[in-house]
Amino acid sequence: MNIFDATREGDLVRCQELVEAGTDVNTRDDDSATLMHWAAINNRLEIMKYYISKGIRLDEPGGVLQATPLHWAIRDGRLMAVVLLVQNGADPTFVDSEGLACIHVAARFGHTHIIAYLVATGVDINVIDSTGLTALMHCALKHMSLDPARLLIKFGAATSTQEFYGGNTAMHCAIHSKNRVVVNLLINSGASLDIPNNKNETAFQLLWDCRSAPWYDMCILKKLKEINGYDKNLPLLERIKTNDKIKYWCTMAMPAVFYYFIGVILKTSLVYVSKLFIIITVIFLFFLSRRVLFTRNFLLDFPLAVYLATKFWLYVTWFLWIAPRVSFLLSLTFVSISGILCYNFYKSWKSDPGYVITSREEKFVTVIELAEKGMLEPRFFCCTCLVRKPVRSKHCSYCDCCVAKFDHHCPWVGNCIGANNHRYFVGYLLMILIISIVYIAGVVEYWNEVCTGKYPSKSANDTDMPIILFSNMVCDPWVSWALVNVMIHTIWVIPLFACQLYQISYLAMTTNERMNLYRYKHFQDPKTGEIRSPFNRGRIQNLVDFSRIRIPGCNPPDKKDWRKVFTLECNESNSFFVNPHPHPQYV
Repeated sequence: MNIFDATREGDLVRCQELVEAGTDVNTRDDDSATLMHWAAINNRLEIMKYYISKGIRLDEPGGVLQATPLHWAIRDGRLMAVVLLVQNGADPTFVDSEGLACIHVAARFGHTHIIAYLVATGVDINVIDSTGLTALMHCALKHMSLDPARLLIKFGAATSTQEFYGGNTAMHCAIHSKNRVVVNLLINSGASLDIPNNKNETAFQLLWDCRSAPWYDMCILKKLKEINGYDKNLPLLERIKTNDKIKYWCTMAMPAVFYYFIGVILKTSLVYVSKLFIIITVIFLFFLSRRVLFTRNFLLDFPLAVYLATKFWLYVTWFLWIAPRVSFLLSLTFVSISGILCYNFYKSWKSDPGYVITSREEKFVTVIELAEKGMLEPRFFCCTCLVRKPVRSKHCSYCDCCVAKFDHHCPWVGNCIGANNHRYFVGYLLMILIISIVYIAGVVEYWNEVCTGKYPSKSANDTDMPIILFSNMVCDPWVSWALVNVMIHTIWVIPLFACQLYQISYLAMTTNERMNLYRYKHFQDPKTGEIRSPFNRGRIQNLVDFSRIRIPGCNPPDKKDWRKVFTLECNESNSFFVNPHPHPQYV
């Protein structure tokens, strides 16, 4: 092989032989490409290092586009070759015959990790090419993916810059290329729609004129209507349809209204067939109005609304109906447990679950460190948050943030469950179970006090029990309706609480880890392939670590900050571990 073939094939020995025999490392092929061009585009790192040691020039233009080796490496997404060239002095601001600097090439081909590395090393994110296009404009024109454009905007790319010939902004470019993803991204990031181009066309006019196009998005149309005051001229019902705030409060209020109407219907003197018919009609109207009155995130917002509405009416029922008829001790128990329940619910709902948040400077340092280690990839780096992913973390698409020790996003509390609030969530589930038992006991005492049919004793016949139970429920339908809701909550809480305890104590895993076991290599033994958790310190010790409560006879609870744990240690058998010596009593 000649030296160019050896370079392309990665034959380091042959390259060394030819150079030692007198071949100039700065020689060029028929297209004026150097050896470094071919080494860079094929990611031949050892050969690149060898040529650098022999004094090869790094910024020599070559090829059809008269681009540098750095341009070639970026075009093919060779991150490690890019890192090696930049570390050894390659100039990322060099412009090829098309007028493109390195960041423009990375943006045009959608290489998010290379864009991040170039910006972190100091490349101007708003540098323009020979036609006035920025990297963000190249993303809008050439690449339909979300990640590169989102990264540029998060790093501070300007959205109002206008290119030379047409006077178009990034928004104009996205519209002309029918790039719905970038149009939505720019709108949500607050990009101006009022800047005219050389034809005196604003982005707003262009979007409004092509609203019937196949690539169009309803979110875009909705935003445009909000901007031009379209909603103000609509009837009330139409305004509700298009107003997210109104729809959100409709979503939150509807379960409470629904609960009240069902209870009122049950208390009427109508026959039960009529009551059932009216209830079914109400449910039908409820679902019929769902698209009009409720938010697009209905499945996320509605469970929390149901819980809050049920909780409100259950407390109203307890204090107005049940408390005056039951013992003081039972009421005191109910109020005490309610306080603990509300505390755990609030901490689960409003506390920081463990968001991984860093400053701009820390993000730059992280990008450079990971790139130099060859770890600037989705397993270790989040392209959305621009942070290094801690062990056991995951990016939550609903919260739009990485969460340390991520368990799941819970619609019942409207928040992620992670390192900081997981124990409060489990406490919340436990308190729901306990207060449900207390509530049922209160309903039984209420029946015994108010209703003519007493609650069946142990000596009652089995055939009598359904009759007595039915008569008690008919006695006060509102209280019975409250009891039904308590039972429904108990039914979903019991398996969820049991599952959480099983995962925490026995498996030493989160819900996310259990569902994605085979995506995380540290859960698989490298020799046997057996699935086991490297975080397992014994069943009792796992509970101690989770609750952070010290128990005599156990090791102190592990209080590590999971937002800062990025690697696991490795023992001699190549197995990952956190603590290799759990207390022998609890293994």
